[in-house]
This record gives sequence, C-alpha cells and structure tokens, in this order.
Amino acid sequence: MVNLRPFSNSLSFDFTFQLLKKSHCEDTTPINMQGAILRDSYLDLRGYPHYAPLPNLEIFANAGFPFTRLADLGETTVVLPPQPTEQEIETFVTLMGHFGRQTGFPVLRVTVAGPDVLQAGAANDFLVIGTGSAQPGFDKINDKPMFYANPSLKKALVAYRGAWSAFGDEFNFPVSHNWVTISPVDFAWSKSADGSASVTVGNRDRVYGMDWTVEVILRAASTVLEERVTLSNHSDLRHHY
Repeated sequence: MVNLRPFSNSLSFDFTFQLLKKSHCEDTTPINMQGAILRDSYLDLRGYPHYAPLPNLEIFANAGFPFTRLADLGETTVVLPPQPTEQEIETFVTLMGHFGRQTGFPVLRVTVAGPDVLQAGAANDFLVIGTGSAQPGFDKINDKPMFYANPSLKKALVAYRGAWSAFGDEFNFPVSHNWVTISPVDFAWSKSADGSASVTVGNRDRVYGMDWTVEVILRAASTVLEERVTLSNHSDLRHHY
C-alpha cells in the first residue's frame, strides 16, 4: 500500500458480478444477489510507519490528534481565557463537535479550565484557545510572550530603493516593498469612550501624489484586530496602480 496519509484515507470495496449468459432472457440479475468479504482477509501494512511525528497540523485538522487518542478526551484540558468571547466559545464548541465526528464518540470527559491550570509536570494534554494578550495561557506555556520582538536588524535588497528590513507588520501601497520602505511615516493613536483603542499609520507617495492610511482597531472585550484601510488619489490623473 502506498501514499497513505494519517487520518486521510478511505477504504471502499466494489463487487462486480459476472452473470452466466443464458438464452430466453434468463440472464437477468437475481434479486438476492449478495457479496461478502472473507473473514480471513487482512490488510498488509508492513513497511508503513505506525507512528506520527509531532507537531503535525494536518492530523490535528483532520482528526484532532493527539487529543483524540482517547475518544472521550479523558486526558485533555481545554484552556479558555478568563473572559472568553463569543468567537472563542464558538471555536471551542466547533472543535469538540469535529473531534466527536472523527472518533464517532462524544467528548464526555473533556476538562474545561482557565489559564491557572497550566502547571509544569501536569499529566493532561492542553488545548489552549484564544488570541493575543487576552489569553494569558500562551505566556504561561513557555514563560515567554506570545509575540516575538525581533531584537536584530536584518537588511535585504528587495525593495524598490534597495532598502528593506524585517521589523514586523508592513503595509504596502501602491506596490509591495515600495519606495517608501524604511522611510518615516505619519502615525497617531487614540482611545474611544467605548473602551476601544486604535493606531493609525499613513504616508503620501511623493511620486504619484497618492496616499494611504491604515487604522488598526482593538475593541473592548475583543481579541480581534480590525483594519480600516483608506487609499486616495488626490490628482485628476490615473496612475499605474
């Protein structure tokens, strides 16, 4: 057997019956035609690895492994933020339904807890759900922040002016790695009465006179970053981009 993929294979059997040709319309299919697989039949999986190197997101997406190695999730703890959002609760419920569908058994023994349950030496498997700073569990796993702050400056000749460096989020207009890369841009930040906060960055393209602004918004009790992008052409002329 070749090209097997963990939890991504289907086995089907097709029965073909060759009827004995007779005369006088006597070769019709009997109404009680049946087929069976012999009890001593077997699949030869010798030579195929009986293990799954981890981490492997494919087998997690397809079958929830390694959490579903026990169908009832008796050794799994799902870690939710202290105040989970509707989206995080929906993600949890959807995952549990997906796991049960793949194993054919409901997740009756799964444990749901907060970040405090994450302790060194714990016997359970932990499935941490959440995003960013709203889920302290990410920081507790390795005692490090979830987002990596790059302390080094790596340069490369990839932009239009030959000046580019990897810093983090990069907004490009009108083309990727454009001629204002590495140049200073305008920025502002603000807070609203509803508890949301935003950071706005932008720049005017001095070649064509067009400009762009990107407002990144984080609303209260939400872990979703929203982007509001505005692209403007202040001239009467059409440009390449």
